[in-house]
Amino acid sequence: MAAIVQAALEIDKKITQGVKATVQTAGKIAAGIASPDDDPAKKIDAFGEALSSTGEQVPIFGRYLVAAGEAARAFASVMTALDATADKYAEYNPQIAQAQAMVEIQQEMANFRRAQEVSAELTRYVQAQGQLQQNFEEIKIKLLTMLLPTVNMMMSTLNNVVTLLGGVAATMNQQDENIDPTSLILGLSNQAAGDNINPNDLMLQPGQLPAAGPIGF
Repeated sequence: MAAIVQAALEIDKKITQGVKATVQTAGKIAAGIASPDDDPAKKIDAFGEALSSTGEQVPIFGRYLVAAGEAARAFASVMTALDATADKYAEYNPQIAQAQAMVEIQQEMANFRRAQEVSAELTRYVQAQGQLQQNFEEIKIKLLTMLLPTVNMMMSTLNNVVTLLGGVAATMNQQDENIDPTSLILGLSNQAAGDNINPNDLMLQPGQLPAAGPIGF
């Protein structure tokens, strides 16, 4: 019975991991599509990473997804290296530089066209995103209004405790300043209070001084 329960838990874990990986892959692909970066190598690398991550969570056939994803990422790395090489040698070869300039012009013209195509939906998205932000801010303010009285009460209590500790510390410091250092060293005051001994009796009187004898060498 325990083995069956354990197997069921493992299956449930695998399913959860698969769902998580699928959702993450879909999110990465969507983010790659929405990204304004026009470098195709980065798009391919992100797509390959998403495939590879999904394949790691899929049993048996997942290895093929991993292989495809890693191949795409390797190809993206090669594209990035070739782009850097083209940039390097464009400084010395006018034909390469001209080709790069034409690609940039085509890209700008295409950007203008795409901006017109997506303007309506992107405008609605910006407006909806702004409304969503305002809704979140309203919720945050309501929660903050509920939380602040408790925080203020805690701060007031903490300030009272700190003030009390400061007063205690100041009182102890004042008491330390009023203590005679001689009594702390010799302990004469405590001895006189406990044994009824006059501290003056412990001092040598002038007639009790020992006579000076000859000094021998």
